[in-house]
Amino acid sequence: MAELLNHSYALLIGVGESAYKPLSLPVTVKDTQAIYAALIDPELCAYPNDKEHIRVLNNAEATRNAILDGLKWLKDKVEVDKNATVLVYYSGHGWVDKTNDHYYLLQHDVKPTKLAASALSAEAFTDALRQIPAERLLVVIDSCHAAGMATSKDEEAARVDAELLEEFEDFKRIAPSKGIIDALKQGKGRVVFTSSEYEQKSWIKDTSISIYTYHFLEALQGAANKPGETKVKVSNLMNYLSKAVPESARQLHSAEQTPHFDFDTGDFAIALLQGGNGLPDKGWDEVKPEAIQKINKIADVINQYGKYITNINEANNLHIGDVINNQQYDKPSNVQVTYDKGWDLNLPPQVKEPSNIEIPVYFATDRKREDNNLTQVIYEGSRNPKEELEFGLAKVSIPADHRMGYIERPKWWKLEFSEDINKHIVLLNIESWTQEYFQTKLRESLFQLEEPEILLFIHGYNTSFKDAILRTAQITHDLKFLGTAICYSWPSAARLEMYPSDENNIEWTIPHLKEFVRFLLTMVGAKSVNAIAHSMGNRALARVIKETDLSALSDNSASLRHIIFAAPDIDADVFKQFAKDFYEKANFFTLYASSNDKALSASKKFHGGLPRAGDSGQEIVIVDGIDTIDASLVDTSLIGHSYFGDNRSVISDIFYLIKNNLLPGERVGLVAKKIRDLRYWLFQP
Repeated sequence: MAELLNHSYALLIGVGESAYKPLSLPVTVKDTQAIYAALIDPELCAYPNDKEHIRVLNNAEATRNAILDGLKWLKDKVEVDKNATVLVYYSGHGWVDKTNDHYYLLQHDVKPTKLAASALSAEAFTDALRQIPAERLLVVIDSCHAAGMATSKDEEAARVDAELLEEFEDFKRIAPSKGIIDALKQGKGRVVFTSSEYEQKSWIKDTSISIYTYHFLEALQGAANKPGETKVKVSNLMNYLSKAVPESARQLHSAEQTPHFDFDTGDFAIALLQGGNGLPDKGWDEVKPEAIQKINKIADVINQYGKYITNINEANNLHIGDVINNQQYDKPSNVQVTYDKGWDLNLPPQVKEPSNIEIPVYFATDRKREDNNLTQVIYEGSRNPKEELEFGLAKVSIPADHRMGYIERPKWWKLEFSEDINKHIVLLNIESWTQEYFQTKLRESLFQLEEPEILLFIHGYNTSFKDAILRTAQITHDLKFLGTAICYSWPSAARLEMYPSDENNIEWTIPHLKEFVRFLLTMVGAKSVNAIAHSMGNRALARVIKETDLSALSDNSASLRHIIFAAPDIDADVFKQFAKDFYEKANFFTLYASSNDKALSASKKFHGGLPRAGDSGQEIVIVDGIDTIDASLVDTSLIGHSYFGDNRSVISDIFYLIKNNLLPGERVGLVAKKIRDLRYWLFQP
């Protein structure tokens, strides 16, 4: 008998049958029952099977008051059990009021004539979550179901859904916005999962359970774990869902469904793996057939009988491992909900959605400062005539609904002719500091961190100072980097035709970058430094690493942790020569290459056909000690040269690399390949 997780608690909510029939979503009840069955199975997740640890609210029990009472129950439990881990799983409609952008979860007893007044507002839901003092809390929201999606034909589902949205024309079905997610994760140890993004639908696998739940169940059985691990962690769920859900949505429905994950905490276990026994030596591949059979069995049971199960007492004896039997479940009497005239709910006052996020970006630059009469400091695309670095701090605003991997800027075809802080990433202000003051403020920033860590970004060709700062802020935000972000900006002319000038300036900046890297390693109190260089910026970074003698630094100097060469525009043979001197200078070296990079192709032609280090295909650079990732299959943006920052898949890969120090074979979406008997990794988004 496996040891049970006596400090684990779960509240599972499946709205299912709505009091207003057109809003019913039967599949959501099947989802919560399947999750429940996995959690209480002692040979799988091993949650205690009692009302003191897990509660299920389905169909008529999923009322607004019952949901809030369930969250209060979790609050009371956690206040007594300081070691508690909590899972809240909601499956049902999620709509936004188009007139004021307020978000609502549509529970069973929602009043159609007063939908906004009677639905469970995001503010009320969020406030109840904030009251739960758990240091490990996972919130899963599967709220973008379309009406009619349990039908056998997608065309019929689309018709039913269109009719419903026409009836409630002031509302829109949508996944929770970035602002809502940020509110949900406020507090220590919070993680938020959503099954899709924006207006994407949450699709079903068949008539039994949703795609998201199906793969969630696979992950709970070890789909992203390694042999020897005995627990399923949040990172395991994220790794597997991020890959499996989009693939299934494309295969089954030719549609996009991208799960979203957001958190400001470290990794933690959410369940035991195979009852604490872990995976066998051959890993997931060995248990996958049995795991899928278990999921199909529970789906069959629920499909036959489970739609009538409404609470935990009726759901006892349902385990994923059970053989399908002939046990019958009595259908409960229908619950008719009526509303008295003038009836309304006592809702808390509306709380304004969290505002935009402000990212501080420290900078060092050897650009010339522009002479102007403005109070704003501006740096040009030419060299500082003093041949020295200037320092300072820039503040960047990122909109609450920012999309990972993008830099939202005004678009003329959208009739956007000026920056809007609510829509765009905006440079708020720039302060210029002396090196001494810069050092003091940087030390203060790092001293406040649990892990005094730096993320240094070195931009590439055709990049202005402003664009470099915005890109640094976007990457810092999207990577959820908890340390201090720094941009090193060299004098790129920021014009396509000025490639030769940029080539000269990147060589000119190398001594300054070398001096600055040494400064970061020895003078500001950092524990580690991560560096990302893009395009031509790799020429400077590669040279600096080659020429820096880390052994000559003091014992209390910071270490180089991650060095990432993104689309490196540097001669491939020169890079290989430099790489011979990289050995043991950083913990991890990673190179992202692409055969579809048009800028690198142009650079190759400009340099007489000599391969670039960022090329892939037959000329891909593979060097001992560097993990080479072929990102050719990623849908690149613009001229195909910023895929490392513009594509959420590559950003996600860098996230797992920096956040968890995962090797390529441990990250989702990377497949080992060989060329010339040398191994590299192919990115398969």
